[in-house]
Amino acid sequence: MRLHDYVRLARLVRARGASVDDYRDLQSFLATLAIRRLERFAGRVAGQRWLDLGCGRGGYARAFAEAGARVIALDLDPEQATGAGADLALVQGKAEHLPFGGGHFDVVVCASLIEHVRDQSAVLAEIVRVLRPGGWCYLSYPPFYSPRGGHQFSPFHLLGERAALLAYGMLHRDAPAKSGFAEAFDGYGLTPTTIRAVRAMLASLPVVVHDVSPRLVPVNVAGWPVVGELLTWHVQFVFQTRTE
Repeated sequence: MRLHDYVRLARLVRARGASVDDYRDLQSFLATLAIRRLERFAGRVAGQRWLDLGCGRGGYARAFAEAGARVIALDLDPEQATGAGADLALVQGKAEHLPFGGGHFDVVVCASLIEHVRDQSAVLAEIVRVLRPGGWCYLSYPPFYSPRGGHQFSPFHLLGERAALLAYGMLHRDAPAKSGFAEAFDGYGLTPTTIRAVRAMLASLPVVVHDVSPRLVPVNVAGWPVVGELLTWHVQFVFQTRTE
């Protein structure tokens, strides 16, 4: 990232809660970073078939479409993306059971989703299945032991689930009580997800991992044992399906 990128990011983060459009603008900016990272390895995206897996409000999909990709945006509730623009193709579905044939996409982007799914191995296997041979995936999420890895429970998640729930309940007395991380994030759940765990899952799949790095900082600490899990606020993986 360049200096002006950090300035813009700070502005978008401050404004993200003001409206749905402001949140989409933040998503779209983060999507441009994902495009840049992917293009370092995969080349230009124009004209290729992309899947935005877990599209949320649709800001990522909008940016991909504006970059020239042919985008399908999938989510449990794709209507959230209505109004995002770019005439998006919205599909309802689960990441563990994608409603597409094998080899359908050139690129899959899975940003800030996998930590909300219990069967993460199934998600990764489905990504590989729907990618063509030699297709690309951009995967990103906050590692669980990083400062923001607990989402709304941060930083108390570092003290364990029980302490995190207790602290959250004390600070947010008007919020519905949570019995565990599985009920976090508006019911989508929170699965503690480390860099090491995703590396291990990918090692069992027919893919080549080209990149494991922090999304927003220039120093790559993601590969450092233990310390990398703590200091990588948001990790990004770029991997490619094997052609053999």
